[in-house]
Amino acid sequence: MANAIATALPAELSRNEISDQLGRVLASTAFHNCQILQALLQFITARALESEDVSISEQSIAIGVFARDTNFDSATDTIVRTQAYRLRQKLKEYYAGQGAEDPILIEIPKGHYRPIFRLRAPPVNCPSPETVHAPPPAIERFKISNSVFVLAAAVTGVSILAVGIWIGRSTAVTAQPETGFNVGVPQVNRFWNFFLGEEKHPIVAYSNDLYLMTDRGDLLYFSGPGADRGTIADSAITSENILTDGLHSRLGPLFYEDDKSDVGEVVGAVALAETLTRMNVQPVFKRGRVITTYDLESHDIIFLGSPFVNKILNQVDSQADFRFEAATDSQSVWGNSIRNIRPRAGEPRAYHLERDPKSGAILTDYAVVSCFPGLTSGRKILILGGITTSGTQAAAQFVTSVDGIQTMDKVLAQNHSSPYKFGSPLFQFLLKVNLDHGLDVLHTECIASRTQGT
Repeated sequence: MANAIATALPAELSRNEISDQLGRVLASTAFHNCQILQALLQFITARALESEDVSISEQSIAIGVFARDTNFDSATDTIVRTQAYRLRQKLKEYYAGQGAEDPILIEIPKGHYRPIFRLRAPPVNCPSPETVHAPPPAIERFKISNSVFVLAAAVTGVSILAVGIWIGRSTAVTAQPETGFNVGVPQVNRFWNFFLGEEKHPIVAYSNDLYLMTDRGDLLYFSGPGADRGTIADSAITSENILTDGLHSRLGPLFYEDDKSDVGEVVGAVALAETLTRMNVQPVFKRGRVITTYDLESHDIIFLGSPFVNKILNQVDSQADFRFEAATDSQSVWGNSIRNIRPRAGEPRAYHLERDPKSGAILTDYAVVSCFPGLTSGRKILILGGITTSGTQAAAQFVTSVDGIQTMDKVLAQNHSSPYKFGSPLFQFLLKVNLDHGLDVLHTECIASRTQGT
């Protein structure tokens, strides 16, 4: 397959305009839950914008997007060609529907991997004489159409109400003038201005634990190596990682299942989406399990969930003073904790879940807000994670609320002449989270912090 095609940017298109169009495509319904296609489109677009001479080969895509090694053989592994075909179909679907009015087209010519960008040709409105002199539409025909609409509305009232609410909220946001990051709550914006810089499409990586599922739908948490959803699990692997005493043979065939996300991650994602959208930022949501090295190098990333559920964070969390530590008993998730590497006066060495001594219900969770430098210069990683899902929710709400940001402002101002204007962005805030019913967040308090150099 050919590797290159002439793709000089049209003189009337800027890189920022193409980046904005890419964000619209990635956030669309057509690309919802298509993380692989999102990653592929981001990769080839970024490479195309680097230079007209940068090669976008099948091997570079296989290594950069699909984590293949340098021995990748396209003759036996067709993943790039297969996903490129799917991407072309998704782009057609998007531009035929939600993107029908978009001014910029992103296309991937057949036989090439380098995208082209062009302005959509304006419609030609030259009415024919018959159209000019045509009589007005028949009133009866309007009545029939209107009646059909009313009937449809009655049948799908709940759906239309939900869509109406969503459209109303979306319109309220997008109708605001393009004023950069100045829309929304100033105190909250100040923190997000610092974190995002010029990034308009940060990635929000939410956790989705891996399970094994029986034919009946029973779920068993699985900590071993994963596979695509629905794949039959090998009995040798499952018995070694989770199942003992012949349990596997009694349950029958088991299948990999990774479409579950916890309550706190969902609520936290909503809080982030609302805050970032108010600032005219279009976040891209991806499962933590499919985050690639390219994502980490090319975007600011917000992780929802601790290293317990976002395993890729184990290599980042090593920088931290407050570190998530799994229980020594691998079967006891209740024993997980946050370890205090260098405790100060009055601080404990570890923070554990606090539970009702009689019922066992969780009364208190702990969470950490951590900001670290990204893998490349200028990029940042924000981790919002709790020991359990409730802590993750509390951390996300903390960084999207005025009270939470003001707390951070005070701490950062004590160590720097101006908050958010220091060198290496490294800070952590430890949160104590009081719960109701073992799950619902009642109150969040910042009980400790660390900043660069302190």
